[in-house]
Amino acid sequence: MFDEPRGLKNWGATLADSLHWYPCDDLGFAHDDEYLRALDVAAPPELAFAALAFFGARGAPPIPGRRFFGWFRVVTAAQNEHVTVALRRSLPSWLLGDYVMTYRVLPGDVGARLALKVLARYPRGPLGLLARMGAPLVDRIASAQRLRRVRDAAEAAQINE
Repeated sequence: MFDEPRGLKNWGATLADSLHWYPCDDLGFAHDDEYLRALDVAAPPELAFAALAFFGARGAPPIPGRRFFGWFRVVTAAQNEHVTVALRRSLPSWLLGDYVMTYRVLPGDVGARLALKVLARYPRGPLGLLARMGAPLVDRIASAQRLRRVRDAAEAAQINE
C-alpha cells in the first residue's frame, strides 16, 4: 500500500504511519482502494483528539451512529485514540462509493501524530470509473483541509493553556 509518500493516496504519511493498526481494517470492508494521510500536531494527543471530536462531531462525543464531518457516521471510537466512520448506503455513497475510514491520534515526536486511513469501494459502471479517477484527488484536498483544521485548533488550544 505504501508507495508514494507525497502522492494523491499517501499525503504526509510515512512508512511508520502505514505500519500502525487502524480499526477500519478490522471491519471486513471489501474495498477497491486505500489512502493514508497524516501530519504532526504540536500539542498532546488528548488535545488533538478533543479538536478532532469538536470539528467532527460538532463538540459532542464521537459515539456510534452519530454524524461525523457531515455525511459520515461513527462506527467505533476510543477516547483519545481513534474514531472510525463510514459513508455507506446513502445518496452521496451512491454517487461516490462507500467509504470507511479511521482517524487515529498517536504520540508523535513533537506532540501528536494525526493519521487518517481511508478504505474506498467505488460504485460499479461509469460512475465507478469517474470515482476511481477523481476520488483520490478530491479526498486528498478534503482530508488535508480537515486534518489541518484539527491540527490548528489543537495547537491553538495548546498555546492557550
